[in-house]
Amino acid sequence: MLEKSVGSVIILENDEPIGIVTEADLIHRVIAKGKDPNQTSVKEVMTQPLITIGSNASVGEVEEKMTRHGIERLPVIEDGKLVGIISEQELTQWHAKEFEKVKRKLQLLSGKN
Repeated sequence: MLEKSVGSVIILENDEPIGIVTEADLIHRVIAKGKDPNQTSVKEVMTQPLITIGSNASVGEVEEKMTRHGIERLPVIEDGKLVGIISEQELTQWHAKEFEKVKRKLQLLSGKN
């Protein structure tokens, strides 16, 4: 995670996504409990079952699922395979860009360039 500067890792078993390990998992399930990270298995730390969403889902569906489950990262699955992960931060950035687009259109319509 440090090497790739990511906040989570999806755990695969036989190429199937089965769980996720996040920075919070490491803090709460390893560090806070005084466990040795070199002696603690991923299975002890990962969150499972893995909550996922299909690649054809809408942004609204993604947000609803993340909110309902209280999660900040949502793996995207296509044909049973992991194809990506959507984070809460990415959703926030997407909404900010969409807001700016709407704002620019309204300015153009109102004659305020």
